[in-house]
Amino acid sequence: MNQPSHSESLRPALPVVLPSAWSSNPISSQVTGSSERSTGTNTTPSLTLSPPPGRRRQVGSRQLARLSGSISDRDRRVVELVAAHRYLTTRQIEAFCFTGHASPASAARTARRILRRLRDHGLLHPLERRIGGVRAGSASYIWQLGTVGYRLLQQEGHLRRTHEPSPRFLDHCLAVADAHLQVVGTERHGAVESVSVECEPDCWRAYTGPGGERRLLQPDLFLVTRQQQYADRWFVEVDLGTESLKTMLGKCAQYEAYRASGVEQSSAGVFPLVIWQLPTKDRLDKLAGAIARSSRLLPELFRLVLPEGLGPLLAGGAT
Repeated sequence: MNQPSHSESLRPALPVVLPSAWSSNPISSQVTGSSERSTGTNTTPSLTLSPPPGRRRQVGSRQLARLSGSISDRDRRVVELVAAHRYLTTRQIEAFCFTGHASPASAARTARRILRRLRDHGLLHPLERRIGGVRAGSASYIWQLGTVGYRLLQQEGHLRRTHEPSPRFLDHCLAVADAHLQVVGTERHGAVESVSVECEPDCWRAYTGPGGERRLLQPDLFLVTRQQQYADRWFVEVDLGTESLKTMLGKCAQYEAYRASGVEQSSAGVFPLVIWQLPTKDRLDKLAGAIARSSRLLPELFRLVLPEGLGPLLAGGAT
């Protein structure tokens, strides 16, 4: 297997937070090399968007067009972030979009006022399930796209499947959003110069397996962090302790198969490192040991961290 590493000057940084395609060619000290390159390409699968549950609103096309033209950039950003993550809590939305206020209380009041307006317009809709119970008030809400928000994004070409989530799926979506917030924090605090983030399904990768079969790699996030003349690329897997060790090793093998296809390297010149964020030290040690013992996996491809270790890892770069 080829071992990495070389570097190249950066192109201008992409915006933080909102998912965006990354097609430039920055290279850092990450895993490079390929074998048996296929004809597969990095493509985003087509999704059929189903209208979300909740109160239906009768909004005509003209009303929708007026609403689209009248909402602020921050309102639109909130709606797009909820769509990107499927579900976000009130506090997560505050952390993403309501920074720079005079005080945390001021940020919270502004966020709740805007979320009420977006709910009244049908752009967002709260789930029945809450964080902290009814007594926590509007801070306890978990938000998804509303019917009008679904129509607005569908009209603008942003497709996102919505459904009533199971508790396990919802917990995972919110944990991925927390990881995204940690990533954004590395730039806000100056640990990296800039960062771009792709959420699902924009971060998924289609490729051809060794038998010619079509395969799909589905990371939770894809990141590009930049500092000085270097750009580091990362896939992120967020584990909540619900999958077996065998299943996790199977996912590691999918990354190795994708690396062997050469698809990512052909477009970016480098293969991203894979971050596993795990909930406990015991689980981290078990996965690390299993990866080290596997004859099919390249241990240098993987970085294992606890939730509090994600930001420092990104700040330190792919060393």
